[in-house]
Amino acid sequence: MADNYYLKAKALILEEGITNDMASVLANKNDMITGLVNDYDSTIYIDSKGNEINDDMNLFDYIEKGYSIAFMSIDEHVRNWKSIEKHSAFLKNRDSVYSYMLYCKNNGINSDTIFNLSGEKINDIM
Repeated sequence: MADNYYLKAKALILEEGITNDMASVLANKNDMITGLVNDYDSTIYIDSKGNEINDDMNLFDYIEKGYSIAFMSIDEHVRNWKSIEKHSAFLKNRDSVYSYMLYCKNNGINSDTIFNLSGEKINDIM
């Protein structure tokens, strides 16, 4: 299912003329949304119809609402790890952060993997 959605989301992005990189695909039992990196190096979310979602939610908010990660680029992992490290004392969605970290652990995403795939030297937040 995730592979089909990825292709559909990529087609929607190209059709709409959005050139930003796909950062993530999040899914719940009813819907899938695509995260895109905008020109300000932050993630915007697009619904399955290709419309921008303007709800000011971030990855951890979506995880808290029941979405799970179907796909995430290594660059989006870099952004998330840096954000967690920088803002760890202020994170309001601790359970969602732990869920994300469990996803990383279960999928072999760690500081070494991030460095090997992106060239970014990043602190191990595990």
